[in-house]
Amino acid sequence: MNAIVMYYSRSGTTKKVAEAIASKLGCEIEELVDTQKRKGIIGFLKSGYQAMKGKLTTLEPVKHDASQYDMVVLGTPVWGGRMSVPILTFITQNKEKIAEIALFITAGGTGNEENISSAVTNLCGKKAKATLGLAMEDVKKDQFMDKVQGFVDMING
Repeated sequence: MNAIVMYYSRSGTTKKVAEAIASKLGCEIEELVDTQKRKGIIGFLKSGYQAMKGKLTTLEPVKHDASQYDMVVLGTPVWGGRMSVPILTFITQNKEKIAEIALFITAGGTGNEENISSAVTNLCGKKAKATLGLAMEDVKKDQFMDKVQGFVDMING
């Protein structure tokens, strides 16, 4: 299967998981780059507000065309109980190009996976082949690789 991991990471947590998944899948990886500044407490608050309002942003041009892959694995942090604004923007702009999708989510806690997965399904018209939710604490403590392996097995299965 020809796959790519495309993700957004404000703090580095989602990036760490994206790199692990891409390594296990043996596939390409691309970080989506937002043109808005989102660092610090002001960036954190603005990000959550924009996510709750369903706002879009401007992304830097991507290097990889999603239509060239059988599977796009999307990674997003949870902002205000929703997917991040950069991931919302990417899906909105590329939903016709995505053949099949898998989704991983990083959050301060867990429990948002179903809501975000449903939002992705509604937005792009495709149900995720696999969904993974990880708590930020588990990622920081490197206690997430078993779950990543199970996620990769569902994608390959």
